Amino acid sequence: MLKPLLLAVAIAGASLPAFAAPTPGVQDGVSPLKDLQKMHYVTGMSLSGDDDLANKRSRSMRDAALSVGAQHGYVATMNELRKQLDAESDTWEALFPFKDVMRIASKGDKSLFYLPPVIIKTEGLTSTDENHKVIKISNTYYEIYKEERVVLNAPDWREYLLIDIPVDLSKPVGALLPKTPAEQQLWSDSVAEGWQAGVNMANEEMTARVRNLGTDFTGMVRYLQLVEGTGQMTPTFLAEQTINRVKSKNGMHIGQTTIAITAPATFNDNVGGWVPLDLDPRDGYRSAEERAAINRGE
Repeated sequence: MLKPLLLAVAIAGASLPAFAAPTPGVQDGVSPLKDLQKMHYVTGMSLSGDDDLANKRSRSMRDAALSVGAQHGYVATMNELRKQLDAESDTWEALFPFKDVMRIASKGDKSLFYLPPVIIKTEGLTSTDENHKVIKISNTYYEIYKEERVVLNAPDWREYLLIDIPVDLSKPVGALLPKTPAEQQLWSDSVAEGWQAGVNMANEEMTARVRNLGTDFTGMVRYLQLVEGTGQMTPTFLAEQTINRVKSKNGMHIGQTTIAITAPATFNDNVGGWVPLDLDPRDGYRSAEERAAINRGE
């Protein structure tokens, strides 16, 4: 079930012990598929619902079964995926070290709060004007997909993959539950169909989340390459100011430091300032200063 997810990030076979702590984002209240398929009308159960169900009953029952199956199938699958991902926590943290990227992107205390921009790269981009009189072909196109910002904490892969808003697991009204063996079969088949749709939606959703995580992280690494490697971007400028005392109406700050983005990163079209990028996979995340120190044997 997790195969498409692992393929999305080019890893396979990672297997680590599950954490004792509850997995973030796992939702309670989901019912197993077999229990949902066995749901039926019980004498005395509330029949609140649409009064005109005589000639619409089968269709309404099927719609309700599809909805119930899809909701529970989605949540059950997402819970399973979250637990599998949580069991591979060390692998994911090694794959997406946002703190290291922030440390390289800025120096000193600013590196704790500065999140660099996300740069996306497109090869062989073509475009035309609205009158279809001109076509433009670009070998490579870079774009600032997400602007830089200051943050209180470094991003974490769990925020992308595990944390979620709970899904509303609704229950069908009694009037739509099966009363006869034929209706029970219709209900069971429809619930199973909805459940599979929920499974598919969950897999697609998690794959999209992994893709979003990868886009953000690789986009930040690409920013570092364009700034420190090729010189095709000018870095973000951060200003830092420390004031000994700042008094407000009801309090006073001692040693208050302000960090602000005063000039965003921009692309550098001065070809004379570009340098070829020779990225060694062993030190691809190291800053220029760190690489120089290593070459000096420090």
